[in-house]
Amino acid sequence: MATTNAKLENSSEKLSGISQKAFEAFLEKSQLIEALEERVNALESRNLFQDDVIDQLSEELAVHQHKIALMQEQIQLVANRLKDAGELSSNKDMIEPPPPHY
Repeated sequence: MATTNAKLENSSEKLSGISQKAFEAFLEKSQLIEALEERVNALESRNLFQDDVIDQLSEELAVHQHKIALMQEQIQLVANRLKDAGELSSNKDMIEPPPPHY
């Protein structure tokens, strides 16, 4: 802000030949421009932060998708083993007759 005031003072020396109203309008415009520059800078930094967060979330999503795929394979393996175990037990019942006390 101090540098802006120094710039404005230098400008005021250069613009000493213009009217007070014109100079005040110039000051208002320069303050408006400075405020807009600050807002643009804030938006740019927010945008960079959001890009970083999006990249992190994307990486995390990829890790979770890989884990889900592994878990689905494991569930399928367990389901196949249970199915095979059920078939073996039903075949075993057919081979061996039940004990006489049943």
